[in-house]
This record gives sequence, C-alpha cells and structure tokens, in this order.
Amino acid sequence: PFKKRSKKVVCLRQILFIVTVVALSVVASYQFFIFHVGFGGSHAEVNLVDSFLVSAVRDPNASATPRSRDASASETPQSNTSQKESPWDDEEIDPDLEEERCRRYGFSYDRARTTRRRIFWGCMVADDSWLLLRAIAAEARGVYHTAAFVESDATHRGDPRTLRFPPGSEEWRRLTQDPDLFGPNTRVSVDLYANDLPASVQFHFMHRQYLHRQVVLERWKKNGMRPDDIGILSDADEMFSRDFLRAAQICDVPEFRPGQDCKSAKILAAGLVFESSPECVVDRFVLWQPSMVIGECVEPIGDNRLHRPPKRMVGNGTQSWRAPGHGGHPGNSYDIYLNGTGIKSSDGRQMYPLWNAADF
Repeated sequence: PFKKRSKKVVCLRQILFIVTVVALSVVASYQFFIFHVGFGGSHAEVNLVDSFLVSAVRDPNASATPRSRDASASETPQSNTSQKESPWDDEEIDPDLEEERCRRYGFSYDRARTTRRRIFWGCMVADDSWLLLRAIAAEARGVYHTAAFVESDATHRGDPRTLRFPPGSEEWRRLTQDPDLFGPNTRVSVDLYANDLPASVQFHFMHRQYLHRQVVLERWKKNGMRPDDIGILSDADEMFSRDFLRAAQICDVPEFRPGQDCKSAKILAAGLVFESSPECVVDRFVLWQPSMVIGECVEPIGDNRLHRPPKRMVGNGTQSWRAPGHGGHPGNSYDIYLNGTGIKSSDGRQMYPLWNAADF
C-alpha cells in the first residue's frame, strides 16, 4: 500500500524533513545545557540562559606565557580601558533579595554576612566557538575572580595539535585582553600544557585530560585562592546560571561551611544532553557537570597535613584518579586509605583526601 503515495504527499514529507533538520541545526548550534543542581537527593532547578549575549567588560590582570605542568606562567597587570557599563545590577547585596534567592535553592541566608565568596573558574580550551565563549563569559560577567583556561599542544589521545592561543597571538589577545568578556575585575589567563609524557607511557586517555585540568588548579593557587573561595571546573559548553552563582556566593551552603571533612565536598549539576547529530548518539541523557568545590577541599589550597594525599593512578601514585581503596573505583572505598593514611580531626572526625582535577 505504501507504493501508492501521491507525489504531493512525498514532496510535502521531504519539505517537512528539510525544515525539521534546519530547525534542529539552529537549536543545536547554541550548545547549551540546562542544569539542575542537586543537594542531598533533592533537585532545585537552575535556569540557564535567561540572559542575553552582552558586551561584557573585563580588565585583564593576568596574561599567560607558555608553561608545562610544573612551570609558572608570568603575569603582566593591565589597565582597564573599557568605558562600557555592566548590564547586570546584582553586585550590591540586598538582604531581602538574597534571602529569596537562597530559598529558591533550599539554602538559608545569614543576614550578618556582608561579603560574597569569591569564585575561581576554569576549563580547557581548544577549538570552541567564539559564540560559545562569549556566552559563558556574559552569563558570569563580573562574578568570577579568576577565569583560568588551559590549552594543550596535544589532544587527550596524545595526537599533536597546533596551539590556537599562543601568547601574543590575535586569538590570545581576544580571549585575555578583550574588554568585552568576563568583567573589569576578572583575571583571565590561558596557561599552556606541554605534552612531555614519553611515548612509552600508555594509560587511559582521560588521565591526560586530568593532567591538563590540574594546571587550572595551579593557576587558582597562583592567583591567591583561599580555603573559603569556591572552585568550579567545567567544559566550555557547561555553566551554572548566574542566579545560582550568586546564591553560591552568599547563601549558607552546607558544603561550604568551614571545617569540612572533604569526603563529599562536591556540588553537582545535572546537565541534560541533547543529540545534535546521528554521529553523536548517547545512551545517557544526564551528565553530572560542572562541579563546585570549596577551596578548603581543593588539593593545592587545603591543608594536606589534615587531609592526607591518597594513592593515585599516575605519576608514581600522585596524579589523576584515586586508586582502589583510596576513594577510587571500584566502589569508591577508603579501606586502605583509612587503615594507613587517613587521620582524624581534633574533634574526632575522620578526614578524607583533598580534591584534584580528576576528583572534580
């Protein structure tokens, strides 16, 4: 019976197919996730892009030069030359508004608090579109203390790649010196990861990604991150909404209170995954990214005398994933760590390891 379709019906279906493909392509091109943030099993919705693409303003207080994992990037303070005003008016703390915002996410608000927590953000960067980079900068304009990018001269699988943001290049200036991005006080930098691992070293490609990301944590430390600051690691196509970032800065968040044992220090975002190509079909439609961790539990920032380092899978047991029995897979058990490495606080609570980039 299907052989007797009229030409008009076939033509109409072809037109509908083309229109559908075009519409899906437009939607997919924005590469946005819609996040839900979970706390203790409950989920509070975070509206993602209620904002619009704006001309954000920043004063680059840091510029990066090439470096490997264990080298330092120099900084050259710059003056703010932009005269553009911020489209946001949420910097001033209004107790009534802050209390309402905190309540939206299940937090309480201490009216005696007069300052916001600082946020240190970081991600890897490669061939991400400028539309995407400007979108994540606009959403967080004036919120981040530090925006730390890291670029590698090799892919996660170890294949050589040409640097897009070498210091002094037009792309580097556009990302770190352009006054239309992260805000007048945000320190933006691009640190370079030199792939110095010998070819004989064979391991899961994700290990190399984690070594790339570890450079971000080193930048946070160099920029003065403190135990009471917030760290966010993400990909360039992931972000918390501005409203939730402001809530994290001011609300009474249990994971951000002083004296953490660091066992469950991470705040997760549940990002919905949208398929935009038949070559990118997924079997899971939720990814738990990006992540927030308080500086007290971040590896270069927290007290490693209280939170003893666990054994890890790379670099003579010092880098990448935690080893089995030290909080790693399978089972995330701490049996070995607690029997030989972990210690207790002065009030008798068991302390757990600090979080590195792989743990994020």
